[in-house]
Amino acid sequence: MSSNGTFEAGPALFTVDLDILEDKPAVAMATGTTTLTESDRVLEMEAVLEEQTHVYRLATQRALDSGKGTASAYSRHIKRYIQYWSESAVGLQTPAIPVFPITATKVAKFLEYETTRNKVCSLFIFSDSI
Repeated sequence: MSSNGTFEAGPALFTVDLDILEDKPAVAMATGTTTLTESDRVLEMEAVLEEQTHVYRLATQRALDSGKGTASAYSRHIKRYIQYWSESAVGLQTPAIPVFPITATKVAKFLEYETTRNKVCSLFIFSDSI
């Protein structure tokens, strides 16, 4: 904790004002409003921290994904997943399994199919030096 009452986690990722956690009794004021109790202030602080960490995590993930084709690959995989589950019910006597919501079990089944199906490769590289 720094001398000005703030806490910095990591290389200045988050700056949180700890002054809101001071012990102040909840007292009704003449205006009809009340001050926050200590537990209310802690809940508020946790909400702020959660928002800050979420924003940071999303930014970090975008930086890691940039230039790697993740967006196009993700779109392609979702399209194939929808196609797989839409076509899986064709010709079956049982009720169709809905595409959404996406669940771990359905993803596992889809990945089993994707990793074992015959794939068409559009690029062949031949070399005599092998």
